[in-house]
Amino acid sequence: MKKNTIVQMILVPALVFAFQNRSEAQIKISHGVVANGGGVTSNGQMQIVGTIGQPIVGNSSNGTNNSLGGFWSLPLEIITSVENIPSAVVPNEFKLDQNFPNPFNPGTTIQFAVPSQSEVKLSLFDILGREVATLVDDEYSAGEYKVLFEAPELSSGTYFYQISIKSSTGERFTKTLKLTLLK
Repeated sequence: MKKNTIVQMILVPALVFAFQNRSEAQIKISHGVVANGGGVTSNGQMQIVGTIGQPIVGNSSNGTNNSLGGFWSLPLEIITSVENIPSAVVPNEFKLDQNFPNPFNPGTTIQFAVPSQSEVKLSLFDILGREVATLVDDEYSAGEYKVLFEAPELSSGTYFYQISIKSSTGERFTKTLKLTLLK
């Protein structure tokens, strides 16, 4: 009798452990949806998956299960097209605009544009031609840009800002404009 009890104590837990993974695998549902209808359609380049009339939307979970209800997601393999950027977005020439407001106190905005990848330096000079500030010294991709310039440490007066641009193709552009600081 004692041998029987020892065998049962060893055999029963071993059998439960051995069949545990199989029983979990039998109740596993990989995915599903509650809805009035749905379908999958595809051609060589695109796949569309859809559902109509889902009465349950949301997320419900406990320690072992996670149930998601709602719209189906798009497949991971999506083929898309690449459209050209409209020419209105990418400038076709280098440009430096007059700052605004002008005269200014305490800050002003300076706009510039580059039509291609370029090294840009925007500097501020006093009336004697001394460089008093470097506002920009970086590489920019094609586009239009705004720089906010605040001058709490400068005295009232007339200053000049100059942009120097060198594009990745070697093209150069330089322009100087005047601004006035009133305190």
